[in-house]
Amino acid sequence: MTPLLPGSFFIGRTELLAGIDTALRRTGSSGAVLVGGTGVGKTALLQQVLQSGSGVHIVNVRGSAASRRIPYRALSFLLSEVEREVLGNPVMVLQALSAALRRHARGESVIIAVDNAEQLDPASSGVISQLVQNGDARILLAVKDFALADAAFMAMWCDGSLQRFDVPPLTFDESTRFVEAELGAPASQECLQALWEFSAGNPRVLRTALRGMARRNLLARSNGSWVLLPGRLVLGEELAEAGSALPELSREQRRIVRLTALAGHLPWPMALQRFSPEDLDAVQEARVISVDHGPAPAARCTAPALADAVAESVPAEEAGALYADFASLPGFGVVLEAEPTRHAQWLLRAGMPLPPEVALAGARSANRAGDFAAAAEIAASGKGRSVPAALVLESVIADLGQGDFERAASTAAALAGRPESPAGADLFRLRLLQARILRHLGQPGSEALLDRAGDELAGEQPLPDSPAAELRREALLARAEQASWDGKFLRNAAELPAVLASDDGPDAEFRARIEGWLCEAWAMTARQLEAMELATDLARRVGGPGISRTTRIFAVQQIGEVYRLAGSSAEGERMLAAAGLPRGGSDAGHGSWGAVAEGVAEALQGRVGPALKLLAPALNQLRVRDPHGLLPLAAAGITYCHAQERNLEQAIAHLPVTEAGPASPWKVRRASRHLQLLVSSLLEVKADAARDLHTLGDVDRRAGVGAWALLSLSRAVRLGDRTAIDALTAVSASLQGAFARTCELYAKGLGNGDAELLVQAAELASAQGDRRFASDAAQAALRSATGTREKNSLRQLQRRVRDILPEAAAWSSAGSGLERLTAREREVTRLAAAGASNKAIAAQMFVSVRTVEGHLYQVYSKLNVSTRSELGELIPTETRA
Repeated sequence: MTPLLPGSFFIGRTELLAGIDTALRRTGSSGAVLVGGTGVGKTALLQQVLQSGSGVHIVNVRGSAASRRIPYRALSFLLSEVEREVLGNPVMVLQALSAALRRHARGESVIIAVDNAEQLDPASSGVISQLVQNGDARILLAVKDFALADAAFMAMWCDGSLQRFDVPPLTFDESTRFVEAELGAPASQECLQALWEFSAGNPRVLRTALRGMARRNLLARSNGSWVLLPGRLVLGEELAEAGSALPELSREQRRIVRLTALAGHLPWPMALQRFSPEDLDAVQEARVISVDHGPAPAARCTAPALADAVAESVPAEEAGALYADFASLPGFGVVLEAEPTRHAQWLLRAGMPLPPEVALAGARSANRAGDFAAAAEIAASGKGRSVPAALVLESVIADLGQGDFERAASTAAALAGRPESPAGADLFRLRLLQARILRHLGQPGSEALLDRAGDELAGEQPLPDSPAAELRREALLARAEQASWDGKFLRNAAELPAVLASDDGPDAEFRARIEGWLCEAWAMTARQLEAMELATDLARRVGGPGISRTTRIFAVQQIGEVYRLAGSSAEGERMLAAAGLPRGGSDAGHGSWGAVAEGVAEALQGRVGPALKLLAPALNQLRVRDPHGLLPLAAAGITYCHAQERNLEQAIAHLPVTEAGPASPWKVRRASRHLQLLVSSLLEVKADAARDLHTLGDVDRRAGVGAWALLSLSRAVRLGDRTAIDALTAVSASLQGAFARTCELYAKGLGNGDAELLVQAAELASAQGDRRFASDAAQAALRSATGTREKNSLRQLQRRVRDILPEAAAWSSAGSGLERLTAREREVTRLAAAGASNKAIAAQMFVSVRTVEGHLYQVYSKLNVSTRSELGELIPTETRA
């Protein structure tokens, strides 16, 4: 896959570029040094700095291992005319170089840019540092390890004249821009997240991964965006060599790296026992291995992507030999137990028998980590009826995680139909999984299966750490998930606090999951502040160790929803970042779920461009696999965006996909219906849509789902259904959070004709980022205030509205009275507000002065002003002449 813009774009790192530029221009500066690992983008950054400079003469120098032992080899292009005997005299070489630089620079200042500066020969390093000290040049160095550079450069850094800049990996947002620039089109969150995690933000690895994914048919372009196709994302040695110094390592050093990759980690005492200190130092200096300096130091590959790539590239025979060599070492069994997925994959790679207990542990660990493709691969290693039922269940979980519900149903049915039917815990877990399958297929009977499983546990009084206690916890989680799917949030709100209060077991995963469902239940009903408090505790819990990635992602999804419903999205993002769960982070990867949630929020607030940027790739990705039943909601969000833009063709094209059935959870069905009605308000009869939203809100209110009642009733009122004002007032007063407060002010302001309350609602909505709601409230305030005899109060109100939303006072804004002016009166008003005299206005409009005076009389009357200065206060500056 050839990049569409090869070498022609540079992504991000704006602050870093500015800092380097400042360092190069600073008085007394020797220059700057860029420090970073292989492939992190030092060379690209160096070239970008140089390209953005003007009035500077650039001398490009590059160090290399091949020329490191040859004096002045890196500067040979500058010394080509120097006699050979001169090269033996450093002073004469310095003089020759100084003269050459002055000749070529022609009065411009000189920057010597040195890539791979640690590979410079000592003679070149010495003369360059002397040129800098003499004031003939400044330097811009790029190094992997500054400690390996010449001591003269280190001395400049120590005295403060040479400024060091560490080049970090790309952030998630920078990686997104990089990938989409390479692909020439937007990409789905699944695609972006996989690439970012795989590359650890390394641009070279990122580019190589893109090409490798294309070759392996893991990427496809669909309707204008790129999506990730099913399959395991492992790219082999090509990726390992792209992002590391692996090819430069000795055979024994490669052996260290391969062993570490296959095992997952290598305890440091074991590494010291088996390998030489020199070789261990070499793999660390090459930045392919790092050591965790904790209570139990261990060597690991510097990135999971590197470990996967190296492990995949190890030949089967060598993988088997490594296993045989090290499996007998004391303590190595503990290593294998700590990395069950790696252990199973190692045996598969070596073509060795995979014991059922190892396969089960490996598949279960992969499922907990959200690596469903790896879990499916391990589970598929055993075939036939002899495969343990527990391993088949892990295969079903992997299929569910990948959204392959038909295959999950088939596998579960085959297991249930075995002559030796599953029994005990296996049968119990099979029923829980079958209930999930029925839900995702939109078929009835899931709750009956859960009831049956629960009956089998009834009456038992297990100890907290007994197998039955574990099954009881699984049953409680399954029932909480079922209640959420069905929209029975009041049930979860009533039952789950007691579950948390009675739980004294050690299962942190269980507690985090229950807290996640309770957060949702409280946010949906009438306890938003408690939901946010619990969400903060949950974020701290899952941000720490001992929580699986799948649970962490689930928690982030629930926390984000809690804060969105409360009207505090920005606060939620800050809280997650503080808990170590930043947006785009590897532990916060929620793919299309997050994209759809954020995209719908953007669409509801009228930000069509950002909404479509999120929703369009998500829709295409969900057409490939939809593990959460989100496809109708993504389509509904896109339809609403196109309806707002009056793009009827696209709106109608997406409309059939918006119908959410029983194969989607209640929240998706409810949100899709809400968006459908908003589309109707734009494309059909607004009053009918408002009435239907009112009805929908009343249904939610009776069901105790206050959050959605609030959303629908507020929209109904904003669309003109004044009969919904009382219901909106009651619901908003019963709920908590910024959005509920905004709706309460809005409803009371409309009901009482109170412009002050409406302006306060506009201020709150604007603070929440909801410019559409703020505009509706502001215009309602202006309409309410129009006609008042208190002109000063009116003008003060109008100024406040302009402070909140400058565009709200534009010509098309209702409430200021401008909408009641004729086109001719508007033109006169615009010119008068700009300071034109009646005579000048008459000349410009080709009418008499008397006609202008007549128009102004009508304008003053309609706008309730009496002077030109008062008129000027009503008219935004940008709309004047």
